[in-house]
Amino acid sequence: MIKKITTDLISKISDFNKTMYESKINDQKYHNNLLQNFWDSKKQQNTLEITNFNYQEQLTSLTSSPFHNTISYYANFATKEQTELFKITLTSINQRIKDIVYNGLNIINMAQNNVMADDLLENYINDLQLEYLTHYWEIITNKLGSNIISPLLENSLSNLSEFKEYLDKKNNLIIKTELEIIHRQLNKYIYVLLKKLYAKFKLKPIDQQFTNNKKFHDFEDIDLNFNNNINEIEAYKILKLNFDASITDIKSSYRHLAKIYHPDNQKTGDELIMQRILAAYNLLKIK
Repeated sequence: MIKKITTDLISKISDFNKTMYESKINDQKYHNNLLQNFWDSKKQQNTLEITNFNYQEQLTSLTSSPFHNTISYYANFATKEQTELFKITLTSINQRIKDIVYNGLNIINMAQNNVMADDLLENYINDLQLEYLTHYWEIITNKLGSNIISPLLENSLSNLSEFKEYLDKKNNLIIKTELEIIHRQLNKYIYVLLKKLYAKFKLKPIDQQFTNNKKFHDFEDIDLNFNNNINEIEAYKILKLNFDASITDIKSSYRHLAKIYHPDNQKTGDELIMQRILAAYNLLKIK
């Protein structure tokens, strides 16, 4: 049975840490107006429910928390050394979340390079990024506390006597698994947003499309790529990949299958299969 602290002690911990949270929240500033405006609108809705332990955490930026309450909770049962290690585990989550979020914003931002610009494009890109941030905020405020912090605290309190390496491995597995789920959910939403962008604005010719200084071929055939009725699960199956496949795995499998099924291959070429392979690749390439 997991040890738990009393409601009274939880209240004292929360009161003690309150000023530290408030200071970080008020000090958080962004150079980007979109991010600053979004943070200003959400910083009063920043609580995370830590299920099973009956207390709350707070986000002090769009992508991070100092986790003061969780660390204080854990410190009631752990040694100073264990607490410091647990703190490192918790705060490592922040950078991983930041990488996921900013990668998504960058994908949307770079996509504007592939369409004919007009007076509406910049505002439309901002609107899409705002939709993305709103979707992210709903996910992170619902899942960070219940699906990541709570299991981490439960695992760490249940295994105080275990070796550091064993505990780290289990905690990192929790973090990796849950953040991959969040990442996939956000990537699916990015796909929806890109569909809206490419449906609204005319595409540039292929030789004028760039992203990160590389030609962007994902949308060479807009009807094929966006109207082929496959989802992410089917895409992995088409490319014969597991869900934990890296972008390198995705590219490698695509090249291998394309050599087999490309219509130019007179022995094994199959245009319909090749279309599904291309659609699957373009869906997963933005993961």
